[in-house]
Amino acid sequence: MGTGGSSGFREGVRAATSLPVVFLNPADFHREHYLKTHEVHPDDLVKAREVIRQQGVDPSGFSDRQLAILVRRSLAGPFGHAMTVDNLEGKSIRICLANGPEGSIHGHSDVLLARAGIDLARVSAIPGWEQYRERIIGIHEGTHCDQDMDTKGMTDEQKDIFLLGREAEGDRAAVQWLRQNNLNELAQALIDIRALTTVEDRDDVRHATSILIDHPDVHSSQAHIDAARDIKFQMVIAVAADRKLTMEQAIDMFIHRRDEFVGHVDRLLARGAFNPSRNTEVNNNPYIEEYIRAYAGAYHRQIMDRRLTPTPGAPALHHAVPGGSHGSLDTAEGDDAARYAFSEPDEEDDLTEPADTTEDAIAVAVDDQIPGGRGAPVIHLSDESGALLTIDGLSAPDYWRQIADRDLALQRLEVTGGVTGAQMVENQAVSPVLAGGNSKWT
Repeated sequence: MGTGGSSGFREGVRAATSLPVVFLNPADFHREHYLKTHEVHPDDLVKAREVIRQQGVDPSGFSDRQLAILVRRSLAGPFGHAMTVDNLEGKSIRICLANGPEGSIHGHSDVLLARAGIDLARVSAIPGWEQYRERIIGIHEGTHCDQDMDTKGMTDEQKDIFLLGREAEGDRAAVQWLRQNNLNELAQALIDIRALTTVEDRDDVRHATSILIDHPDVHSSQAHIDAARDIKFQMVIAVAADRKLTMEQAIDMFIHRRDEFVGHVDRLLARGAFNPSRNTEVNNNPYIEEYIRAYAGAYHRQIMDRRLTPTPGAPALHHAVPGGSHGSLDTAEGDDAARYAFSEPDEEDDLTEPADTTEDAIAVAVDDQIPGGRGAPVIHLSDESGALLTIDGLSAPDYWRQIADRDLALQRLEVTGGVTGAQMVENQAVSPVLAGGNSKWT
């Protein structure tokens, strides 16, 4: 017990942090029981205490609730953070608590690939992936142990910005090690995985690091967060306008003919369609263009240029996992009072249930929010301002914000593959109308 997973992971963590390391290993715990019941097996609390004690830390400072959260987080996937504990002699020490990826719910490092929408067989073809993937994760998580991760007093928006910067530092350390060891293709793949994830998993903005990894002088900002959340919509609406498609048709292309969709994005990028000086839809945010360019390049390198048969039973993301990529432990007083406290920021430690992606659930949610009778997108062209797309006289983002959660609407179309009920083909999903009859998105 307490091996922390593979030797590569352990070596990566130790190389990245200056602190003594205490490892957890998800393989030590009752994974199947947890998946079936969403509850930690009682024996796992005993195991966790023993694992911690064997590595020189007094486990009595952890409450049972804290240990249960630790087990849940261990089963969810790798992590690393610093905390202050007592050693077996009662002396206060600072440690790096690190959890390996082996035996976690998603298995190995597949969670990275699942979030990016890449099957394991495709990435396994990258030289060095099988040999070094666990070390990469170890370096990333070990880096977190030497970071200031305290977000007390921050708003959710401030946390997103702060933690995006910390994730970029972790990725940067892993990429730097890969390049130092002439594993340049693998270093690029790691950056590309982050770029693909930004589009495939819009809610994971704290890992939208692709355009920050090679720019340590650029600090994470609200503009990065906004851009990461907006690029999928911006690509879809730009392709729809440029190709005279309905929104539904553009989304269908994104889902079912991604190569073709990315080809159109390539041409739009070449024409400067996402440059804020030419397209007011990107709200003067230059990072939208950077993220889209990173995504298109990543898609070419990791998907189009790696023509492999998908692995049967590709990793899925629908297991219940603890909320947030970081977690803090409860320190409430009482019979089960904890003596130790995590320095990690994110206070979400409850289970996040798998999202209900059934057509009925999404359709009801959207139909409740989207009124009928909306107008067509119209693109206005001028020499001064470039291209401006409006719907009912509003900018496209403002229009979607006014009538609905645009991502929920897009999600509905992705799940149904079509339009039902309110017939969005007749409402939002209509062909763009261009002033002067020209179809040109510049």
